[in-house]
Amino acid sequence: MSLLTKCKGGIEMKKNGIVKMLGTVTMLTLLTVTAFTACKPDFPIDLPNSEASEQEYEEVQSESVPEESETVVEAEILVPKMSLKNVSLFDYEGMMYARGNYGLFVTDELMQGPLKDSLESWNKTQTESMEAEFESVKSCARADYADNPEYFFGAYEISSDLYLKRVDSKVLSVEEDYYFFSGGIHGSSTYGGYTWDVKTGKRLALEDVITDVSRIPALLAEKLSYKYQDITIFADSPQQVFEEYLNPESMLEFTWTLEHDGIVFYFGHYEIGSYADGLQQLKILYAEAPELFQERYLPEDTSNYVTHFNPSDGVDLDVDGDNITENACVICYGTAEGDACDYYSVMFEGNMLDYESYFYSADTYLVKRNGAYYIYVETHHDNDHRNFTVYSLNAGTVEQVTSWEGHLHDFTNTEEFAIRTVADVLGTHTIESICAIGEDGCPIYLEEDYKVGGGSVITKKELEVTLIDEEGNAVGTMTCPVGTELFFDRTDCATYMIFIVSVTPGWPPTVNGFPAEECFEELLYAG
Repeated sequence: MSLLTKCKGGIEMKKNGIVKMLGTVTMLTLLTVTAFTACKPDFPIDLPNSEASEQEYEEVQSESVPEESETVVEAEILVPKMSLKNVSLFDYEGMMYARGNYGLFVTDELMQGPLKDSLESWNKTQTESMEAEFESVKSCARADYADNPEYFFGAYEISSDLYLKRVDSKVLSVEEDYYFFSGGIHGSSTYGGYTWDVKTGKRLALEDVITDVSRIPALLAEKLSYKYQDITIFADSPQQVFEEYLNPESMLEFTWTLEHDGIVFYFGHYEIGSYADGLQQLKILYAEAPELFQERYLPEDTSNYVTHFNPSDGVDLDVDGDNITENACVICYGTAEGDACDYYSVMFEGNMLDYESYFYSADTYLVKRNGAYYIYVETHHDNDHRNFTVYSLNAGTVEQVTSWEGHLHDFTNTEEFAIRTVADVLGTHTIESICAIGEDGCPIYLEEDYKVGGGSVITKKELEVTLIDEEGNAVGTMTCPVGTELFFDRTDCATYMIFIVSVTPGWPPTVNGFPAEECFEELLYAG
């Protein structure tokens, strides 16, 4: 991969305590096998091609695994790579009549077997349902506007946001936050909960994970009285509220997800209280009643994990280990300009820490590392620019630890995820590096090199490049003739033949003393 930037001041990124300036000294490029067959080096290499899968790449990069652990290994490779994508919906004609969005699972070649089938089936059902609902909302919005435009108070809306609550070798559990507005004083929100057995692909019922569901109402009643003391319930007692969910004639059904430390039950508007009472989430910790949970679905590691959560709803956690949860949340404060926010507040146990930043939306994560808790807040800005800030939670306090440039990708565990950012790399590209959560709760880089998200350039001049061996040492030079296609790829210096082209810092960038625009065709920059 090429890591040349146009060096408008440079792009500084910290990696394992080392400050690396991208593009100020060298560029790494990769030729395909067919580009220079006469220049094949003596050491064996594997060059990427369009038919090679990411799984083949992982197999090259990792140690071999015994055949008898094949099923477990598949889950461990598959699930930490779990990610989501968002589909946006608009009905705009001179004004916004309706808008919406919904989340889907990303299923790629790494996903094989029954789990992939289950998620693709879920994606299909979700797409059909949300698209049909949006068509109905669009029709309703246009009809209401035509009848009485002065009482049309903004776009009608449906949205379905997904949050990966737990992703490991046993369970994939996802929370859905659903919002609907079709006029009137306010919209309504409710929840969905979906949990799958990773190995079988089966969607789990409450009875699959709880040994005695009859105990649930009493436990939830106790928690409701503690967490929501002023709620106005629609029954004579809290326990009676929840017993109705186990009554087959009531047509009620618990909405729940499995997290790393317990099971969470969700209640939308009007389910157990008035609209003014808002939404409710109640968590029963595994540690409270271990006998209540099926052992095969208990997590193997409760000291290190990542949970994605809705910022305003927050996440319940037990910092002091007394089996009583506290809530940490992130409140985003809007601006008069519409969908943007001016700042957010991280709240925990009566403490609040503000962070000023003009942004459009935020993703929030609870990270537990060696028993310590952290909140990660990633904000989204113009031109898809993103950054995130890390906060520590200790005994009722909130402290800012550090801030980073970039986007947290596949952030479902503490052992391996990616940080992506944008750099001008002979054109504007997305670059990423594989990371983990360090002992201090902050990201550390697992590799010294970045990966560029595809693309290539074609030389317009003969270029002299330096060959690099498997250890990253220069072993000679060669000349790339005019018309050579150079593919951006990983600069791992291990499985690919990579070339170095010297670069002069500054703007406009030069390659071997020549302006870059004269050396390569169609260098596209954003902005």
